[in-house]
Amino acid sequence: MVPKLGSDTCEDQCFFGKSDGSTKSFWCFAFTEPVLTLGWEYNQDANTSTESTPLKHLRFDLIYYLDIHIQITSTLDIFRLYYNQFMFELSKIKYKIEYGSIINERWQYCPHVAYNRSAIGFNSTYRQEFMNCDKVIIKNLWDTTGVWSGKYAKWFEECERSQKDSATGEDPQVTATLWEHDLERFPAIVEKVLAGSVDPTSAKHCTTIPGFPDYTAAATNSAGQIEGNNLMLQVYSMAFEYLHALQNVSYKSGNKQYNAPIMLQ
Repeated sequence: MVPKLGSDTCEDQCFFGKSDGSTKSFWCFAFTEPVLTLGWEYNQDANTSTESTPLKHLRFDLIYYLDIHIQITSTLDIFRLYYNQFMFELSKIKYKIEYGSIINERWQYCPHVAYNRSAIGFNSTYRQEFMNCDKVIIKNLWDTTGVWSGKYAKWFEECERSQKDSATGEDPQVTATLWEHDLERFPAIVEKVLAGSVDPTSAKHCTTIPGFPDYTAAATNSAGQIEGNNLMLQVYSMAFEYLHALQNVSYKSGNKQYNAPIMLQ
């Protein structure tokens, strides 16, 4: 569920005319929606390959986010004379608060709260088009009707906008970037830890899951696995197998069959 603040439709605000095609000339301002979005999302990561460093682990995060995006576009269209479009944008700013945990191969639980924010910046673009027109001077040598006189005589036979084609057309559209700048005082913040740790090897913030022996004092069996309460091992192994399956990671690699207790050793 992602609640959004904004209307279903936001009509353009115009100084004159309408941009819906009902008038030939207009000057209007359009506003991109939504301006503010609040929501949450889940993220999971499985670092369980045999080459995983520093420790094989699973990570789960519940992420609350706030998106802010402001974009205003001014469009001035004078029929058969001039077209101008100017856009100003506050680039989308995304704030995130991550609350999650890591379970490492030592059967340790490492909780954390982290903060993220995208860089804050502005940009603007500019585009203008004039009219390409032509006038027939001599249609043929024996008749000027419809050219200089008559019911169908015109000042100009055809007029169309310049640079109206696509980027690969004969008369490609030109949009200039006037200003694009990230504020140096507000650079991106990536996973600033507010509490706990996102390091699966943290001795300070990682705690052994109840029912398992402390890693530093644990005895290992002939397979190199930590021995502890067998019932708890089975319970946590079943939970691990279910959660690991959600990561879309295959249990088989070549001729080797993986299971949860072995994968976490």
